[in-house]
Amino acid sequence: MDIPAANVVVRYDVMHHATSLVQSRGRGRQAGSDFIVLNERCDRTVQDLLEAEQQQAETIRNYTPPSANSLDNTAATAAQKSRERGANHLLAKDVEGSNSLAVLNEYCRKTKVSLCEDFSKDEFSWCCVLTYTSMLRTKIATGKAISKKSAKKESAKELLKLLRLT
Repeated sequence: MDIPAANVVVRYDVMHHATSLVQSRGRGRQAGSDFIVLNERCDRTVQDLLEAEQQQAETIRNYTPPSANSLDNTAATAAQKSRERGANHLLAKDVEGSNSLAVLNEYCRKTKVSLCEDFSKDEFSWCCVLTYTSMLRTKIATGKAISKKSAKKESAKELLKLLRLT
């Protein structure tokens, strides 16, 4: 049930983990709402779940993602190298036209990289800039054409060429 405004939440069944505690307690959306638990596990009390939630929140607050140059990033870099090596067969394909965009999208999916695109238009044509940025490299390609779609295809073809070179 989704009740838009509640000031009391009564939990009848046991909670098995801190996530169920947070989700149940979140149903009381009004300020000053109460959360009541009628049944708790003897080996995992509500107090235990609250402590687990506080520990998780503290871990999240103190988390600092590793920088691209840190030694802690070695495993992530190795994983990205492996993904790109595994997707290299896509770069070997001779692509033309609309197929280039499909191949580039598949390459990005396999390497777990989000492709950034930027479009601009002048009086006669569209310009598409595609940027591939992984933790290993950044490649930028530009394509121009009469239509937005064609400009993106041209840019994809150029980006595949650049990715093939390194």
